Amino acid sequence: MPSLQKRAWALLLPALWLSAGEVSAAEFSGTYQLQNVVDNGVQVTATLVVQISNNTGGDVSDATLTLIETPQLPMVTDLTYPGLSVASGAASTLQADITVPSSLYQQWQSGIPPYLLIQYVDGSGASLQRPVDLSAGGL
Repeated sequence: MPSLQKRAWALLLPALWLSAGEVSAAEFSGTYQLQNVVDNGVQVTATLVVQISNNTGGDVSDATLTLIETPQLPMVTDLTYPGLSVASGAASTLQADITVPSSLYQQWQSGIPPYLLIQYVDGSGASLQRPVDLSAGGL
């Protein structure tokens, strides 16, 4: 490898390492499944089953989970799940019947997971809203 390429890699690798180190675990993560799916071409009805893990380091109680179409177009779907409690380091499983546009369901089928927001008040009394980092998978 020519010395110029070696120097370029020597400068690039630490930057890549630092960038990777800046990525922290999501405060809320989980897996989801869609069951009982019925697609009429315009809308899809299904049962959304989600397991949410609390990685915040503090217990969360009386939170509200909301299904949003996309982060860029925050149209609330018909799913708002109030009263969710998840202890620190624990997971909670919930399910709800949903109706969403077929186009949104197709995005989920292509690998883009549902976008869920959790809204809660933390231990210091601050009102917070955080995304849930979801991936498809077993529960």
